[in-house]
Amino acid sequence: MRGGVTEAVRRVPAVVWILLLTAAIRLVYGAGYVGYDAYWSVVWGGDLAHAQAPDLERLLAPTPHPLAVAAGVILAPLGRSADEVFALAVTASFAALAWASLLAGRRLFGTAVGVAFALIVVTRPDLVAETLYASIDVPFAALVVGALAVEAREGDRRPALVLVLLGLAGLLRPEGWLLAGAYAVWAIARERPSRRRALALIGGAAAAPLAWMAFDLAFTGDPLHSLHGTQALAEQLARPRSLGTALEAAPDYLRGLLDSPALLWGGIAGALVGLWALYERALLPLAVLVLTLLGFVVLGVSELPLLVRYLLLPAVMLCLFAAVAALGWTSGHGPPAGAPRRAWQAGGAVLLVWLAIGALDLPDRVDGVQQVTVVRRDLQSELEELADRPRARVLQARCGTAYVPNHQLIPPLAHEWGRDVYTIVSAQLELPRRGLLISPTTPSAQRGFAFDAREPRRYPFAVPADFRLVEANASWALYERC
Repeated sequence: MRGGVTEAVRRVPAVVWILLLTAAIRLVYGAGYVGYDAYWSVVWGGDLAHAQAPDLERLLAPTPHPLAVAAGVILAPLGRSADEVFALAVTASFAALAWASLLAGRRLFGTAVGVAFALIVVTRPDLVAETLYASIDVPFAALVVGALAVEAREGDRRPALVLVLLGLAGLLRPEGWLLAGAYAVWAIARERPSRRRALALIGGAAAAPLAWMAFDLAFTGDPLHSLHGTQALAEQLARPRSLGTALEAAPDYLRGLLDSPALLWGGIAGALVGLWALYERALLPLAVLVLTLLGFVVLGVSELPLLVRYLLLPAVMLCLFAAVAALGWTSGHGPPAGAPRRAWQAGGAVLLVWLAIGALDLPDRVDGVQQVTVVRRDLQSELEELADRPRARVLQARCGTAYVPNHQLIPPLAHEWGRDVYTIVSAQLELPRRGLLISPTTPSAQRGFAFDAREPRRYPFAVPADFRLVEANASWALYERC
């Protein structure tokens, strides 16, 4: 009976399970919103869809990620709904990450580990927060874990598909380049292929960095624009960087992402147990863990920003190894019955109890993430509602420059009004004289969107006396002097 159920589950296409998981995640965690970086991808994709070069060098614009911009191009025909579908696509990526976690864990270490791995991943508060923020780090993790699941399938080597998945990941984050290069070297060493086949593997690994540089060259004239621009932005916003910061911050970042000391220590213990008892099976996920941690160090050496979400993938790998520490003995592999196996079972039971105790207040922690999301989503919705009013649309078409409190509001307004981003300006860099002005009306709007102490400024934000109020809602007001 059990085998029949398992076989029935396997016959259902993966896309169906991912769609069902997407619906469940949306039901449990609610709708998200499009964050600053993702909104720029939507705007840039819309520009390209209308045969207009994207302004990648705009002041305080984030690093352009070619695959995210390509998604913006694909979604551009949806018009003003493109941002909502982008956010939904990231939720689907979270579902795909959970599904890939189940497959990778099951194929490497057995069904119990796969189920535990997927459950741990889908309940991490920071992962939920990144999903609801429409962060590109979520689809990046889904693609890499998907590649791990493909490679872990016994008797069906598919290196081309692995490199395709890692190549797509490499169009979202440069750590994908390191993973693809290491995989190509490993595949060549394992298969000892012909020269033609080896060159094809090397070419597949090099495709993502070459495509990214071509993208930058085409639209900025600098093939390393993403590197140079991100370095400059990190310095401008005083973001943490440097080798010393990377080494010091990594443990704290991982602890925060895992949201559980049991997962952190269980993950470390699981990696050690895997090397001892399941060496061949543990090698691939351990390589992903080590290489992505190394990638974080490389970011520090390169004076690039060191944000918490850049360690999301190593945190996911530690979740896998925590599941191995707790339940890997059920896989049928590893040491035979005896004292070592009994010690593993006892240690796994202790870890499961520790994880269960730590999960007692998990709903409250996830609820905190949801509350922040609701506030920001409502602020964004109210901004879009104000911009969509008939008088606002008439004025934005007639008036010239639109002024906003800071750069956070530029991409959503540009998308909502179909404007070029250079026609929307921070009122803290240029004093409003004529045009439109958006102003926050509540402390919540000021904290949630309008003001950021790290942004460059020349003037304090104020509504000029000669600007006339024309529209307002609960969080935003629109003024004009045209």
